[in-house]
Amino acid sequence: MRAPGHAAGLRAASIRRVAPTPNQLVWRRRIEAGLRVAEPGLNLLLAVGDRFSRWVDRGQPDTYVPARRVSAEPGQRRVGAGPEAH
Repeated sequence: MRAPGHAAGLRAASIRRVAPTPNQLVWRRRIEAGLRVAEPGLNLLLAVGDRFSRWVDRGQPDTYVPARRVSAEPGQRRVGAGPEAH
């Protein structure tokens, strides 16, 4: 008896990857070069954002206080299947 998904695994293994076209390789190199150039600035932006969020969060309490009650009030519509049984 074969394991479930055995046939799907064979099909996936038989699919060959198509080589990228020369135009796709050119664009890949351009994008990767742009990311390499932008990397230091993006890393700096992430570091500054991290420090800023820590600075802003310093004075905040660690507990979460809900903005409104979560229990059902009489005026709220009930979610369910059909009218309420009495």
